[in-house]
Amino acid sequence: KKSGYRLEYATSARSKCKGPKPCAGAQSNRQRGELRVGSGVDFRGNTSYAWRHWGCTTAKIISNMKSQFEYPDELDGFDDL
Repeated sequence: KKSGYRLEYATSARSKCKGPKPCAGAQSNRQRGELRVGSGVDFRGNTSYAWRHWGCTTAKIISNMKSQFEYPDELDGFDDL
């Protein structure tokens, strides 16, 4: 199911965590294979994701996910884990 969120293992270590401090703005690249959560971002008509470590996922994001999905496997990327 397509939504504003995606769950996956990082395919590279290039992206930076967009989570709260201490990660935000720091040189805190995720490692390849590390679980990450993407929040959908619309940029000039294209959808991309702002990635964060699973550990940097806030209670607000979890709450938003729970309100959009009845079951965890409805989350985009869940079946690929």
